[in-house]
Parts: sequence; structure tokens; C-alpha cells
Amino acid sequence: MPTQVPDGTQSPVASGLGFPEGLGFDSNGNLYVADSGGALNKIAPDGTVSTVFSITGAFFGGVAVDGADNVYVADAAAGVVYKFTGTLSTFASVPAAFGLAFDSAGNLFVSTQCEAFPAGDCTDPTIGGRIVKITPSGIQTTFASGLGDGDLRGLAFDAFGNLFVADLGLAAGHDPSRAMVLKITPTGLASVFASGVSNAEFVTIQP
Repeated sequence: MPTQVPDGTQSPVASGLGFPEGLGFDSNGNLYVADSGGALNKIAPDGTVSTVFSITGAFFGGVAVDGADNVYVADAAAGVVYKFTGTLSTFASVPAAFGLAFDSAGNLFVSTQCEAFPAGDCTDPTIGGRIVKITPSGIQTTFASGLGDGDLRGLAFDAFGNLFVADLGLAAGHDPSRAMVLKITPTGLASVFASGVSNAEFVTIQP
């Protein structure tokens, strides 16, 4: 997995991580990397790599870290969001959970995808194309639904509370040219921010 500085120079941060998906930093500079094969890896500032935990049969997607350095991982196969505080627990059940992001109030937002895990139906609004909001106490509500082609992936908030969502675009005939980035305002108004971004899977906001 490479890192890239502003001048475009790339250098490896770690290798042998399988298939890295979501990334998240804690306040100590540790980088958490979700492997789609069901492992959460930790890369320390000195480059040391360790496996935090692994789950057989899992399909890990997004990673998010809260203000207390608890780490959250989405498992699309099981349809759950795990929370790791030093001890692993299930924080919430969200069918086809994939992308994760916290807003400024500490609410966790979860995107859902319908492509394969579990074998979903992209026409079923209860599986893909949803953004679920989970309060710190665990209360769930649907923040947005019927988004894109249903194959939603990574999430990121900007400083104004707008939520950006990557839509992989594979659900509709497996056509990566349909991929897009959606923008959802704090009031839930969704629009296409960018289109034709082939195989859009994760998004980030420039500081």
C-alpha cells in the first residue's frame, strides 16, 4: 500500500496486506486498514504492521475511528458494523454495510451496497442504496435511500456537514462507467457531484 506526498512521489507504507479496503487513523497516528478477506490490520507510525483481529468469512469494507480511538469496521457479508475498543463487539446490524464515516456530532453513517455480500437484489431498497445514521447510543434511522444504482461504497464528510458517497456503478449491468460520487446535504438533499469516475469506491476530502 503506497503513500503519496504532494509532489506525487510514492513510497510503500506496508506490503502483504491482502486486498486493502477502508482506512482510518487514530489520534496516535496509527493507520487501520481493513482487508476485504476479513482482517483488520494496524500500521504504527514506525511502519510496524500487526493484525488487530480477523473473522473467517467476513468481507470488510469501510473503517472509521471515533473521538475515543475506538475502531469501527463494516462487514458486508454479515451485515454488521463491528466496534473494537480493545474488545471486539457488534455495534450495529446493517444489511450489506460497507462505507463508514462519523459526522461532527459523533453519529456514524453507514452506506450499503447490493452487488454481492450477501447476494443482494439491487432493486430492493432495503439492501443497497441506503445511508443509515447511527447515533452514539445505537439508534438507527435511514438518512437517505434509493441512491445511485444501489452499489454504494466509501463515505466522507466535508467541513460543512455535506456527505460525499462513492457509487461503484457495477450493479447496473456491471458497467463501471456508471460510477459516480454523490453529495448529500445535512438536510438529506442528494445530487450527483461527479459522474464517469470509473469504479469509484472510496472518497476523501482535501484538508
